[in-house]
Amino acid sequence: MFSHDTMENAQGMVKFPEEDVETMKSVVKYLYSFNSPKTSERTEELLVAAHKYLLPELKEHCDKSLAWKVNVSGNDVGSLCEQVLFATTYDATEILDRLACQSAGSFKSKVKRRKAWKTFEKDHPEEAKTFMKRMDFWTGADLTGIPAGSFTS
Repeated sequence: MFSHDTMENAQGMVKFPEEDVETMKSVVKYLYSFNSPKTSERTEELLVAAHKYLLPELKEHCDKSLAWKVNVSGNDVGSLCEQVLFATTYDATEILDRLACQSAGSFKSKVKRRKAWKTFEKDHPEEAKTFMKRMDFWTGADLTGIPAGSFTS
């Protein structure tokens, strides 16, 4: 990158306008050390950057960290839809599985009746379909012997 006649070479710096400074510092630190950063309030931003810059180990670390924080409320289907969209957009399978597991069973029928979900299905049909398939899996899954909170692949 710095051996070509580019603006980055002339200035001696690379700009990442989409990411904030602290997120990029964590990404660069990870690239040099391969140590996953401690979970923080920036974990969501780190997952997005890891997805964007094809850093699968960092992305998986962030996905698992965020999955532990997921909590589905039966009354807040709008929040569920936002979380599903985030998880499907960035292929965050741990988050998606945690959401699906918490939403499976009798809660599934409640979700499908809500206006927020119907709007989500209309605006994001593939994401809604993917999530429903995951909920179906968790509805019929035999979880015997799987420790609570175990969503690792």
